[in-house]
Amino acid sequence: MLSVWNAALGKSFDAWADTYNNDVVPMLTRRGYGYPQLAEIVLEHVGHQVVSHAEPILCFEVGVGTGMLGAAMRCLRCEWQLYGLDISANMLLHAATTGAYDNLFQGTAECLPTESGTVEVLVTAFMMHSVMRRELALAEMFRVLKPGGVLAVVDLFRTTRRWPAVSIVADNVLSALHERGAPSRYSSVEEMCRSLQGVGFNITARRLLDADNSIAKKKLGKRMHGLIVATKRAME
Repeated sequence: MLSVWNAALGKSFDAWADTYNNDVVPMLTRRGYGYPQLAEIVLEHVGHQVVSHAEPILCFEVGVGTGMLGAAMRCLRCEWQLYGLDISANMLLHAATTGAYDNLFQGTAECLPTESGTVEVLVTAFMMHSVMRRELALAEMFRVLKPGGVLAVVDLFRTTRRWPAVSIVADNVLSALHERGAPSRYSSVEEMCRSLQGVGFNITARRLLDADNSIAKKKLGKRMHGLIVATKRAME
């Protein structure tokens, strides 16, 4: 089932790659921010938590899409080493043109192509709702982070006013309309936090990204944009 799910994801995002930027940037603008602002917010939360003195610091972005967030982060942390991964070959072609990444990999969040305990910062944006086995992907992220490493999860989260059964139907309708039919498994912020804690992370910050906190409540099908920051406990 997982291989079928991921094959469908790859096909959907391959089909979306050429128009992704034109489709997504206006959606973020309506929420009150863009990728440069998102990079600032993410790095504001993770930068001061980086405890490693390794040079350069390794930041791994899971689900790079066309590379807009990576390019914005590179402008702010040009001294960091930036790796990226995406399930879509076509998305990676676009990401490569930004020149932001030191290494790009095609693969899935459930099997990251790096050794255990080698990454200081891990970032994923608007990707986790596409992951079928969320806990497996989070366990992989936990594995590759160094003790004391930081994970930033940006995603569209289901609001608590929506029943899960209704959400399953509405979420996949949304994906069919806006994400070229990609399968989805949205969570609420609370569900994501429980999943993070379940694999060993400590939650250190939660933040709403929508400029207007009523955006996600105006329509049944809306989801809130949010950031969750978690750390892997340092060895004592």
